[in-house]
Amino acid sequence: MAGAPGGTNSRGGLGGVDDRGDDDAGLPAGTGVVQVTAGVGETLVVGTSSVAFGAATGKLTSSPLFTAVLAAGKVQIGGAAAAFQFDASSPPNVELAGIGGLAVAATNGFPYLPSMAGAPTGTPTGISNMRPAVVDRSNGRLYVNQGGVATWDRLDMRLLGRNLTSVGNIGAGGDTLHSYTIPGNTLLNNGESIEAEFMLTFAANANSKRVDLEWDIEDIFQDTQLQNGGTMWVKCRIFRVDGTTQRIMITVLTEATVLSFKAVYSQFFVASRTLSGSIVLGMIAEGVANNDIVCVASYVRWLPTA
Repeated sequence: MAGAPGGTNSRGGLGGVDDRGDDDAGLPAGTGVVQVTAGVGETLVVGTSSVAFGAATGKLTSSPLFTAVLAAGKVQIGGAAAAFQFDASSPPNVELAGIGGLAVAATNGFPYLPSMAGAPTGTPTGISNMRPAVVDRSNGRLYVNQGGVATWDRLDMRLLGRNLTSVGNIGAGGDTLHSYTIPGNTLLNNGESIEAEFMLTFAANANSKRVDLEWDIEDIFQDTQLQNGGTMWVKCRIFRVDGTTQRIMITVLTEATVLSFKAVYSQFFVASRTLSGSIVLGMIAEGVANNDIVCVASYVRWLPTA
């Protein structure tokens, strides 16, 4: 070990030769700097405001493997491109992944979370005031545990799909305007839900127009009217009760000035689709002429347990 500045160390006197016959165990040039070389390419440098460990070049480290620097009142682990830093607050504020923001095209500087191939099922060891987190890399989902319990909370609210392309019916017969294939096990836990919205417009004519929202093979909303112009907004929320039961809430608003469909409509529906397999949610329309009914926008998103 190196002694205090101005003294001698256990391997040799100040600026002298140690018992191994080298002269790099003492104090290099510069006040308040201590350098210890444990072996070839393994150098520890301790300064007044920094600690570094890495490959040696003369008396200093080149491209250190580890640095701890005191700067702007904070300890930066990793030097100028700190992996994280903390200040003198009590308890300290800890900042992950560098100093300041990252560029949108950054390839380094990110905090990395542990991941697993599927949803977590184990009960993690509880640590007071701390919470473990993990990513299900197979399905792109983030989970947090409340500490020492078997149930993991899935936190991400994900957009499953968005369509801003206007698609209209073609002549007579039913046509799918917008649809989304919901992957199997998207609703993995009871209480999770899918929310979807569809915005429709109607041609200004007296043709019969039918709107049908389907959850797999089940019609969860259907109405046929002589709607002459106007718009319609359809929203549904599909909750998982268990692996084969869903409860669905539906709300429909129609432009009242050209009303044939109901102005305000709500419905509660119980469906029985098997959620382990993929399911198609689709807006179906049937008119007489092309573009009697047009779906101009829609989206579907997944929501965690409330």
